[in-house]
Amino acid sequence: MYLVAWALKNVFRNPLRSARNAGFVALVSFIVMAGLAFLDGTNVQMKRGLSATYGDITVSERVPGKGIGLPAETALLDGVGPGGRVARFVAGQAEALGSGSWASVKILGAEDGQSSALAATVDWPGGGPGRLAGGGAWLPVSLAARLGVGVGDWLTLKTASDAELINTVGVEVNGLLSGSELAYGDTVIIDITDARSLYMLEQDHVSFACAFLAPGDAGAEALYSRLSVGFFKSVIVESLLLYPEDVSVYDMFQKYRILLVAAFSLCLILACVVLVLSTRNTFFLYYHARRSELATLMTFGMAERSVAFMACVEATALFFLSMVAVVPLCALAHVAAGAVTFSGLGWSDLVTVFGGPRLVLSWSPATLGAAAVVLLVVVVLSALRGARTFLSMEIRQVAQA
Repeated sequence: MYLVAWALKNVFRNPLRSARNAGFVALVSFIVMAGLAFLDGTNVQMKRGLSATYGDITVSERVPGKGIGLPAETALLDGVGPGGRVARFVAGQAEALGSGSWASVKILGAEDGQSSALAATVDWPGGGPGRLAGGGAWLPVSLAARLGVGVGDWLTLKTASDAELINTVGVEVNGLLSGSELAYGDTVIIDITDARSLYMLEQDHVSFACAFLAPGDAGAEALYSRLSVGFFKSVIVESLLLYPEDVSVYDMFQKYRILLVAAFSLCLILACVVLVLSTRNTFFLYYHARRSELATLMTFGMAERSVAFMACVEATALFFLSMVAVVPLCALAHVAAGAVTFSGLGWSDLVTVFGGPRLVLSWSPATLGAAAVVLLVVVVLSALRGARTFLSMEIRQVAQA
């Protein structure tokens, strides 16, 4: 206890020096934790955006144009408990004609209620969103630029049936969105009724349906198994909640994300290296300034391991002092991140890699706790190294003198 009290006394004996050292540790710790929160945030944002289209469990047609069928849709509805809901979509390929330009696009026909949930997961730098019902359409700003259309312009959608019957539907662009190119690239979102008219389908036709389960619903696994076993010949069953890697868009996003993780890992490693070198040098110089005091103590019997132990205690105290500053820094970063968006034509690649148009920081307690433990170990071992370097170079010389 005497060594612990002596070490803590040394920490608070010079408040300015301790505050400066703790501030530097806090800055590096904040950079590491914010970087990890950002990496988690890209994943959270991508899942949040996909959940508006794929829900927790998705039942999709196995043969394009055939629909999922009433039995599979009924089984999905029956499996959703209180507080849950089911959204229906019509999807397909078409040609879109704008102001003298055309492009092959994907059509996503959404129900009016579900379109509101989808709108909340993207940004709207190009204006909107208006309602889809009644002939409205939303499309990414990158696709709008290629087609030469903006909000208020008309877009002609054309498709051909197996019997080579050509059908067209005119829609008014009332929303230009910015979202992940993996999820929304070359996609025109229209009302489900207009989509059925475009493909000349029955009014109850559904290309895929999504179950949105109530929070805490424990029946997801049972529902997924029941649908997979009972309708495996006619539909494809996927679950963003249970098996996100099986969702093709999410799987592609993870491959894109590897480069981002690699780049940030290098930056975080560099920050830790800086922390190691700084802490080691700080403690070496600190003990060098106290060499006469330490030499006297060692002359009266203090062992080198006791000096090293005091260095560990001082480093631990400095680390916990730094955590007092890290908490408000993280809170400020969280608030500031909410105002940052990556919208517009020039940011489409960033939007894809970041999982969406916004800067999202996800403060996972498990991730932050593990990072704090690693940083504490780094700081303590670096301080110990600095103290041992001092002992090997200085104390013996002073003691011998």
